[in-house]
Amino acid sequence: DQYYDWHCDSWDGIYTHEGPTKGKIRKLSVTVSLSDEKDYEGGELEFYFPREGSIKPSVKRCTEIKEQGSIVFFPSFLLHQVRPITKGKRHSLVCWHVGNPFQ
Repeated sequence: DQYYDWHCDSWDGIYTHEGPTKGKIRKLSVTVSLSDEKDYEGGELEFYFPREGSIKPSVKRCTEIKEQGSIVFFPSFLLHQVRPITKGKRHSLVCWHVGNPFQ
């Protein structure tokens, strides 16, 4: 349905399968905008920041990613979502950089 609810790209465990990622975690997430912003409506990338001492979080809409070819990097443990597309189609490329767990 062309949206992603709140989630983070990392999880509590490490990669356990054999290969170059064994023992590693997702550390850095990358999103690349492939669509022209005129081809769709909605689909905003948002980040969730809890506020100490408040039950209401701060939600930051990432407007910098709207332009075709734009790239945003963020820590994989950061909660984020993509709001529903209301018109057209939004294409993006996502990838992750893995590394040793944080110390």
